[in-house]
Amino acid sequence: MERESAKKAKTASLPRLSKSSLAVGILLMLLILFCLLGQSRAFADGGSVTAIVRINPLVVTVSAPGFVSAGEHFNVKATIENRGEAKIKKAVAAIRFEPDEGLTLIGGNAEKTMGVVPPYKEKTARWRVSAQKRGTYVILVSASGEDEPTGTLLTAEDSATVQVTESYPGGPGRAILSFILGIFKLLFGG
Repeated sequence: MERESAKKAKTASLPRLSKSSLAVGILLMLLILFCLLGQSRAFADGGSVTAIVRINPLVVTVSAPGFVSAGEHFNVKATIENRGEAKIKKAVAAIRFEPDEGLTLIGGNAEKTMGVVPPYKEKTARWRVSAQKRGTYVILVSASGEDEPTGTLLTAEDSATVQVTESYPGGPGRAILSFILGIFKLLFGG
């Protein structure tokens, strides 16, 4: 008798779940089970959702000197690479500077037409640049083109940083000599 009343007391103290709460609990358990089993399907209204992810085959790599003197001219090179299986047509590369004053293009256009870049091949764009004044500048090159079978617009961008230092008459040797002489003057007076 005591056992039966103890069982009734334990049973009476358990909360009763509604049908909707039970359904939500079952769905959560199924979701956890799918995640644990590595399933990658999402269900919505009895159907499935599929996502197709494509890696951008267009890659840009910029190279420029890290340091130049004010008044010096230097080259910027951008390699436009197609890492995909299809041609990239109507490829274009364009250069710009941030901040936009202090570096200047010497001849030529900021935008270069690259044409078709075959699969697993690359093309190179070159610009001649003049360092006008001291400062730190970012050289940005953006590329774009169309994926041949789909016509999808592809874009990519890369950058290089250039530090423009003071210009010394006589070149860098003269600057080093001036620095050493300055140290001697500080140490020995005069």
